[in-house]
Amino acid sequence: MFKSIIIAAIATATVVSTMGAFASATGTNSSQNHENYWGENCTKYEVSGEQQVWHTMRSEVMKVIVKGGTGRVVYEDGNFDSLKAPVNDKNGKNYGISHVIECYGTAEVSTPDVCAYDAALTAEDEACSAPEMCEYNADITADNHACVAPEAPAACEYNDAILATDDSCVAAPAEIVEEPVVSADPVDPVAEQTPEAPEVDAPAVLSTDTEAGKGVAEQTTPAVLPTELPNTGASPALALVGSLIIGAASYVASIRRQMV
Repeated sequence: MFKSIIIAAIATATVVSTMGAFASATGTNSSQNHENYWGENCTKYEVSGEQQVWHTMRSEVMKVIVKGGTGRVVYEDGNFDSLKAPVNDKNGKNYGISHVIECYGTAEVSTPDVCAYDAALTAEDEACSAPEMCEYNADITADNHACVAPEAPAACEYNDAILATDDSCVAAPAEIVEEPVVSADPVDPVAEQTPEAPEVDAPAVLSTDTEAGKGVAEQTTPAVLPTELPNTGASPALALVGSLIIGAASYVASIRRQMV
């Protein structure tokens, strides 16, 4: 039985070496020489002979590990064509390839974010920047034709310190000027203050002249009393008293003249 197993293993090895190309390996191994070390969807190809270059045959290859000598080269991008094993430091030439591990998968196509300010640009584009907003209206951009400075409000015509829209901008009430009343007939203030002297009725006087009237009573008109006194600046009362005194004196003098 044991001999049969050995013979079968030798036969398998002979078939692989006769193929001279590559064979797929299976099994689980934590070594870097096993395909499962590099991922779930990887395949290992054993290469016999002194092959120096590896050409990938499948388009969905995402990664290729080329083993040669004591090291390996991991290829993760490019077209995965004409791949070689590490360089031998002793002679400066590449080692012959001992095995190759290819890992397959579907490349994730990342869609770049669209610029939030311009749908024609991506978020990474240098021109993708926030537009300048209008300083007079935050809802529109600075290049909008409606972005114009508002007209400055006019000053109050009655008070330069406030605006015309201010509630206190009202005209001051007109000042009422009282004009003096002018009389149509001007009155002399001095004449108003000086009262007229009252007229005094003189009594009848009997004449003693027998030739003139023989005992017939003759009425003599007394002298006319002055009605106006010189303006001395005295008060009306004093002026009246003075006028009466003068009138009485004149009347007495007239009587005396008639009696002579």
